[in-house]
Amino acid sequence: MQRLIYSLCLLCFILILGGCTLEETTPHQDIVVLWHGFGGSEGHALQTLTDQFNTQNTDSIILITEYQRDIEAKLLSTTPENRPDIIVVWPDDVQTYTQEGLTPNMALLPPELVEEQDDILPMAVSLYTLNGRLQALPIGLATYLVYYNADWLGDLGYDATTANWDITQRAACAATNPQRGQVGLGMSGQAGIFLAWLTAGGANIYGSDGYYHFADEAGIQTAQQLHNIMSTGCSRVYERPSDSITQLSNSSMAMLIESSLLRLEIERSVTAARNFVLGVTIPPAIEGQGHTLWYGPALLALESTPERQAAALDVMAWFLSPEAQQQWNTDTDYLPVRQTLIRQQLETNLSPVEGTVLRLALDTAAQGTWVSWPRGVNIPMCRAALVRSLLSLSKSDVLPESALQQAVNACNTEVTP
Repeated sequence: MQRLIYSLCLLCFILILGGCTLEETTPHQDIVVLWHGFGGSEGHALQTLTDQFNTQNTDSIILITEYQRDIEAKLLSTTPENRPDIIVVWPDDVQTYTQEGLTPNMALLPPELVEEQDDILPMAVSLYTLNGRLQALPIGLATYLVYYNADWLGDLGYDATTANWDITQRAACAATNPQRGQVGLGMSGQAGIFLAWLTAGGANIYGSDGYYHFADEAGIQTAQQLHNIMSTGCSRVYERPSDSITQLSNSSMAMLIESSLLRLEIERSVTAARNFVLGVTIPPAIEGQGHTLWYGPALLALESTPERQAAALDVMAWFLSPEAQQQWNTDTDYLPVRQTLIRQQLETNLSPVEGTVLRLALDTAAQGTWVSWPRGVNIPMCRAALVRSLLSLSKSDVLPESALQQAVNACNTEVTP
């Protein structure tokens, strides 16, 4: 019904503008409906891209983008003809919709997308590959990085290119001075932050059997290092990222681990304070720099008629175009997924931090030092357990392996391999 209403409204609009009669014919136009659950900048960015698409494709496809709450429940309760053609998804969603039979075979991708798939960063492809097949089209990437006061830590002998956990801990503790309100290392109390530390340390976050195994030897070593730095007061956990960013920019925090989505906000805050040079690097491992944890959204075409699927895939191909990728990157701070676009951006006048982050993305892809965001982490019980475990490491009497095992048990409670 909704699709019929859209079609009738569109027809009336065309008739009014053109002064046409009902006997006259109008060019055939496919209507593609896209559902998303984004608010804020991501929602505005999708609408901007929708307007651009419709401006460029006036004679073929019209894209209608809608914000929807609880998309999964609506899809399962809606008849096929009234479902959207495309939805914005995260890795967990793809598995759910595939099991429900709502997704088509992505071998139906148009030739231009098949040819360009090799240009997509491998960490993006991995996020949405299920049963050996790319199921959704990634549109942006993010990771977790360490932002640091290069002047302050440089005076302490810290070298980001060689810093392992021991070097990082020594530098953080040397920078800590409670009497002056100075802290060496800051972080938010988020599940993703804890997973980023474990990933950097080489823990087996998500096994091939579909269960979590990050309480392995590497995970325990990383938890012990976190326990050492947190229980001695050299690190502080913040409720809100804005609080930690403020302290970093005020030169009372030496280093901060945070999402790459906040890199420009952090850089602007530091630049406004004019206190120091901001550096950015990969989280440390026991030996040298560690692996990075990557996440980001994608577009998924739903099972439909061949005509509707073809139109939906044409829209998805446009979202992968350099123009659309550039606009999405500018409006949301997600990194582009196309390697050629990143290389083009590196030839422009970028800020030092932006250039470093883009080069890190290419280097990570080339070296294979990346891990995809594990499926199932967004289950509330799992996220809460990860946060509790991270916070507990600040207590001197906590056994890191016990805290880690409790999080593993909680995350495995609702696993469906």
